[in-house]
Amino acid sequence: MSKWDNKSIVIIGSGAVAHFFTNFFIEKGISISGLYSRNKKAGSKLALQYDIPFFDSISASTGELYFVAVKDDAVISVISDLPKSREVLYTSGTIDLSLIDHPKCSVFYPLQSFDGDLSIPADKIPILLESKSTELNSDLEQLCKLVGLPHYPVDSVKRKEIHLCAVFLNNFINHLGTIAFDEMKSRNIEFDILKPLLEKTMHQLISGNTIQKQTGPAKRNDKSTIIEHKKMLTGTTLDVYTAVTNSIIKKFGHEL
Repeated sequence: MSKWDNKSIVIIGSGAVAHFFTNFFIEKGISISGLYSRNKKAGSKLALQYDIPFFDSISASTGELYFVAVKDDAVISVISDLPKSREVLYTSGTIDLSLIDHPKCSVFYPLQSFDGDLSIPADKIPILLESKSTELNSDLEQLCKLVGLPHYPVDSVKRKEIHLCAVFLNNFINHLGTIAFDEMKSRNIEFDILKPLLEKTMHQLISGNTIQKQTGPAKRNDKSTIIEHKKMLTGTTLDVYTAVTNSIIKKFGHEL
């Protein structure tokens, strides 16, 4: 018998991470005693969707563990309002655990991108764990094993470093894709013609073989092509092109 058979979770937050884990825990048979969110409209809607209580205030909530899934800027202030007698975990990739004034606090950072897709399989969500005690850490390891989440012990410094790399690999690459799609749309270019190139690029990224496979005008320091490209761009898109191009030029030892 697992201690999680009798342990209930209060979800705090109503964004994409809170939504995903509310759905995920319920599907895995973990008891959710209710949900609290400062955004009462979004929070009450999410609670209603899963037929769980919505708490108007943190003090009205009841549960053995608080799952804090809010934006980083709100983590410390939210946790400061939670009872010190209950276990707390938060999902931030950057907030140092030592900054949290709560004796029963842990980090439960899901290293994944959450965008409303509730179908991400458990084995594709590495969980980075850090706790203020071995007992709390044991509880979280047991939870991860129970629901099939891969988990890794990581201190706050290493977690922040991993999060930084994740921003480059996910957020920045996705944004560059957005820029490319905007350019394709404005120039009436069909995505299908570029899709094989994108697939090859993703394969190179996954294999980790990036520096050896770098190509393009910046790698060759092909100034005439770079000048022509810049003539075609304006505003922040030009700024992004220039910054990335200059970074590649420097990486390969060329002079700007």
